Amino acid sequence: MEHNTPDCVSRCMSTTDRLDIGAILNVLFADEISGSITWISDRGFYVTLGSPIFVEKYADTIVEAVEWLRDQGVANYPGSDFERKYGGEG
Repeated sequence: MEHNTPDCVSRCMSTTDRLDIGAILNVLFADEISGSITWISDRGFYVTLGSPIFVEKYADTIVEAVEWLRDQGVANYPGSDFERKYGGEG
């Protein structure tokens, strides 16, 4: 599947009904967990967690990128407010 086609965009956006992208990013920020999402025209999204970076991934969609950040935040920051909020999801 081409990740930059209108068809992919509409399918990917429909999955955001169950994933609050803004809330996840805001809680990461509020808990002072560093991360980044960069889009690269021919590779999708480059996602990192930590400062310095200790985990990274290329994702095909923004939903996949944020789900990965959520899962890595839970796995790598045990006991954090982020882990308590999102630890049961995924």
